[in-house]
Amino acid sequence: MNRTLWKLDRIGERLWTLARLSATQAAALANDGKGIAVVAEETRKMANKVNEVVEKATFDGTEIDKSQIVPLALMLNLLALNSAIESFRLGHLGKQAAVCADDVRNLAYEIVCLFEKDTADKAKQFIHPWPKYPLTSIGKCEYLHLDAGGINILESLDNVKEVCGYMERKDNVINLRSMELPLIDCYTMTGKTQETPIYVILQTPWAEQNKTYAVTAEVKCIHLCPVGRHMDAPADMPLAKYVRECWENENGEPFYFMDWPKMV
Repeated sequence: MNRTLWKLDRIGERLWTLARLSATQAAALANDGKGIAVVAEETRKMANKVNEVVEKATFDGTEIDKSQIVPLALMLNLLALNSAIESFRLGHLGKQAAVCADDVRNLAYEIVCLFEKDTADKAKQFIHPWPKYPLTSIGKCEYLHLDAGGINILESLDNVKEVCGYMERKDNVINLRSMELPLIDCYTMTGKTQETPIYVILQTPWAEQNKTYAVTAEVKCIHLCPVGRHMDAPADMPLAKYVRECWENENGEPFYFMDWPKMV
């Protein structure tokens, strides 16, 4: 077994361990742990897929194509984010989930680094780094940073219910566990495209009627208070008429809070 296969084998074993730890914690939390249980099961499935790729390459005596493994790393990155969101909701009870999320994301990053010869710098094109604050301090964080066609969007973690990829889509609706959600495709509105859609499931408690929406956006990272001074949304920005709040950070970059119900 070559070095890459050996490392992937170790990563698969570690993912299994993390999935087991998360499932154990979810069981201890009963109903409060349902979200963590879902993440644990999906992590287990990803571990199985990594092991299948390793076993096939070992048996055939072939090299692993990165197109086989990098998509798995991207899904692991989304799972880590979901686990982080769940741990944020659980507060003190979610500390173990936050630690597991840290580890899952680090393993996803390691997988990409194995197949990108320019190592860490190249890998960042696939998995954006968290800010300097680790996920274990997520209780201090407030916003999820999304990118839709080059526009920086912020959404409170309290409103984020789930982050998904590769979901069934029909017209302007997606199906999430037999529930149909209105789809807001920010890329269409900005005239941009996204090869692999990532869906962020949101609730909007600030709207007149609290509804759940699915929004296509690239998840960048979790921010600790990234905004500073309130400002007006530029009139020529593609989504300006849908902005309910606009702030700038210390570098003068605008961050937008979108009025999602107005888009559907």
